[in-house]
Amino acid sequence: MIELNKQRFEELAEIHDPHCVSIFIPTHRAGQEVNQGHDQKMLKNQLKEAKNRLHEYELNEKEIDDYLDPAHKLLNDAKFWKYQSDGLAVFIGKDFFKYYTLPVTFEAYTYVSDHFYLKPLVPILDQDSKYYLLALSLHDVKLFEGLPDEIAELEVDDLLPERLEDAVGYDYKQKHLEFREGH
Repeated sequence: MIELNKQRFEELAEIHDPHCVSIFIPTHRAGQEVNQGHDQKMLKNQLKEAKNRLHEYELNEKEIDDYLDPAHKLLNDAKFWKYQSDGLAVFIGKDFFKYYTLPVTFEAYTYVSDHFYLKPLVPILDQDSKYYLLALSLHDVKLFEGLPDEIAELEVDDLLPERLEDAVGYDYKQKHLEFREGH
């Protein structure tokens, strides 16, 4: 599966063709909708919509079928439909076909123009920001730097205390561990 990133987004934005087809559908990760082929039916309906719009450009049936054939092949790929996320974006151009399974829910939508419709993908690109995770335990302190698809431990040898005692001192006693027996 190909991941959408800024570079691939820019590549899609640079493509101009008389008949660029962009299809967005919501998909399901699991459940009854997956078992009943709900997502395939949704794509099939959007492909019919794309076919109708391509007719408006006065393409003949064979040209339209050739154009949409790669997407039609997805309809019968059972393995493909078992591993979906929240949304599917499909881009079809002359001698061009790409799809992205994405963690974003889309409204079902089909767009045909001289360029791809990319606005629904913008929130995905905003997720390329870093985040930090501080893991604390009684005996260890670790700092991690993360991106949406990876996380790595940062070396912070002298910046963070290694143990609780290093941070609060050795005279510290935890109240929930104190116990006194009265007579």
